[in-house]
Amino acid sequence: MPVSTCPLLPHYHSQHRATKIKLTSQLYRPFTLLAIALSAFLTTICALLIDHAFYNPNTPLATIFTTAPPPLRSLLYNLSTTNLSTHGLHPRYTHILINLPLLLGPVIPLLLSPPYSPHLISPVIATAILSLIPHQEPRFLLPVIPLLLSCTKLPTSRRWTRVFVGTWVCFNLLLAILMGVYHQGGVVPMQIWLGEHFNNQVPDRHANTPIEALHIHQRHPTGIDVLWWRTYSPPIWLLDGKAETTSTGAGIRTIDLMGIPFAQFIAKMEERTGSCDGETRDIIVVAPRSSTELDGFRDGKPEEWRWEEVWTEWRQLNLDDMDWAEDGVLGTVGRVVGRRGLGAWKVERICP
Repeated sequence: MPVSTCPLLPHYHSQHRATKIKLTSQLYRPFTLLAIALSAFLTTICALLIDHAFYNPNTPLATIFTTAPPPLRSLLYNLSTTNLSTHGLHPRYTHILINLPLLLGPVIPLLLSPPYSPHLISPVIATAILSLIPHQEPRFLLPVIPLLLSCTKLPTSRRWTRVFVGTWVCFNLLLAILMGVYHQGGVVPMQIWLGEHFNNQVPDRHANTPIEALHIHQRHPTGIDVLWWRTYSPPIWLLDGKAETTSTGAGIRTIDLMGIPFAQFIAKMEERTGSCDGETRDIIVVAPRSSTELDGFRDGKPEEWRWEEVWTEWRQLNLDDMDWAEDGVLGTVGRVVGRRGLGAWKVERICP
């Protein structure tokens, strides 16, 4: 956002001259304001044309002037708590107490140590504004990270500088492994497995139940519905051509439920499984094993449902599902780490 990408215009001081050069004084010149306005207008028009050509190539070009521009629609969408609840809601302090330390690590003590740079006002205001939105992910703070790092003053001691650099390198290596390998790391292997599984060609080392347990081709040759819950959006192209086709309806239909509340997830699952009167498609639920809400279903309760685990990718940590307030620190870590993994269950409605 503009606040996070535009640091305060600095005042340049000269040791030999009493005058100060103020860059902000240039804004009061009429031609300067005209140049800024014209540049902003042309940039906006170019962005709207590119957006229209990519997303709406079959609609009239004049619609870019009669409909709300994408940035405004994005802003209105993110101001609605109902919309954000489908992605997951977080406490207002998540950016400040969790996401910033996650991104900056050992830089935090240096930022909190005086003297403070006046340029620190810009990223602080940006972070405060972003904290008003209840859906908070670390990636939303990426624009302010360069500004915060530029406001950081390294230790004056040579010894402490070496300690900081060593800590900074170790911190980034650790986070690269944690966030790059294990956090939501089961999404890609799971999607590849589903693409292979639809052709009954899964190697034995990938399965912990027989392939015939799904009976995909025997019962429902048109394909399966895969409900993804509390995961990153699964990449469809990894299905290797097995994705559902609009002409025949055959293939794997991917339904990304994101982080919707548990009650809505159950409603979606009941909608997909249908009733006992007719033939329905096979249903696969993909969700983190750390989601305790699913324990009753996996244990056979309620009795009208049968959940059969067909595969698990153990290289998965769901760090988006950390409820510190309710579970506490030890309980949250124990649940997320101790119950790591991304599971796939075949779901059936048991009919009398």
